[in-house]
Amino acid sequence: METFWKAVAAALIAAVLGLTLGKKDFSLVLSMAVCCMAAAAAAVYIEPVLKLLKELEAVSGLDGGMVTILLKSAGIGLVTTLASMICQDAGNASLAKTMHMLGTGAVLYLSVPVFRAVLELLRDILGGI
Repeated sequence: METFWKAVAAALIAAVLGLTLGKKDFSLVLSMAVCCMAAAAAAVYIEPVLKLLKELEAVSGLDGGMVTILLKSAGIGLVTTLASMICQDAGNASLAKTMHMLGTGAVLYLSVPVFRAVLELLRDILGGI
């Protein structure tokens, strides 16, 4: 948790520096640097989750492709949120909203195999009645 608190402190310091110095360009670059640092710090917390997902996959007999889709979707969500926040900080709200739309489309695209598996399961269940 020490990494978390360091990242929070860096973000708060960057926010105060950005407000104090008042230079829009410097503030944006500082914000982007801290966002990238925080994203790298978040990777530390992902490793135990990946181990747990591998255990669940082995125990439950889940298809590895489904777990991969879940992880890719989570990654797309995180990257989309980060890009959207940076666009918002840069004063471009329309681009930030477009990033959200792009991320949603990408996750839906990745989910097609999951939807197909659910559809096939429904066909099997309804066909058995």
